[in-house]
Order: sequence, then structure tokens, then C-alpha cells
Amino acid sequence: MEKILALVFDLDETLIKSREGIICTLEVISKELGIVINPAIKGELVGPPLTEIIKLIAPNESVSNLQYLKQRFIEYYDNEGCLRSELFEGIKEMLLDLKGKCPNTHFLLATNKRSYPTHKILSYLEISHYFDAVYCIDSIDGSNLKK
Repeated sequence: MEKILALVFDLDETLIKSREGIICTLEVISKELGIVINPAIKGELVGPPLTEIIKLIAPNESVSNLQYLKQRFIEYYDNEGCLRSELFEGIKEMLLDLKGKCPNTHFLLATNKRSYPTHKILSYLEISHYFDAVYCIDSIDGSNLKK
């Protein structure tokens, strides 16, 4: 059997249920500008980078309003919204089992989420110790990223 050097995990909707916290945050901040989120796009609002999400919910807003929405998202999500995240059933057990079966394997996390809420969620859900490195959208040079 070949040695596995690293396992890379995604965060949102792979290890954690983050949809509720993201959607709740978007609804709170959009109400401040009287924006109604189109229910048909709610499925697209988890996963993409924050700037793209803001443009999806407010495609006709001015640049200054988009910047305001992004800043408000960061403020609300980092304080309250991210704590609505929950682990999918069996995730802790899976990580523990994999750590036992692959003791020399690096466990990496890659996410489009910013570093602050990512680490807050990992700590809150008590899974940060499973990962050897965490790569967030703002912790790497994003000049070559397409998403």
C-alpha cells in the first residue's frame, strides 16, 4: 500500500454545516439596505468567496453599498453567524479514526472562508487539533486563484 502524505479537507458543507450561519448573516445585513435575497440563489451562497456572495445578493448595488455589505457581513459573521456552524454527524470520529490509521499523514484544511472565522469555528467545534495546517482565502497569495 502506498503511503498517503497528506489528506486535504474542505470546511463548508463538507466537515461543517455552515449554511445556516451564512444565510442568517446575509439576511441580517441585507435588511439594513432593504435588499431582499432571491430565494432561488440561496443554494449558491455557500462556498464562493465573500465578494462573489455579496455581488450575488446585491447585483445592482453601488460599489460603496457592496463594500458596506461586505464589512457588515464580516462584523456579524465573525461575532455571531460563524457560531451557528455544526459538525456533520460522525466527523470527529472520522478524523480520529483517520489519524489513528494514518499517523504519518499531514491533515490539511483548505477553505474559501477567511482565517479569523475559520479558526474560531475549528476551536468552537473542538476540531482544530486534528489539522497540521489550515489554508484560508486570506492566508495565501490569491493572485492565482480563479474561485
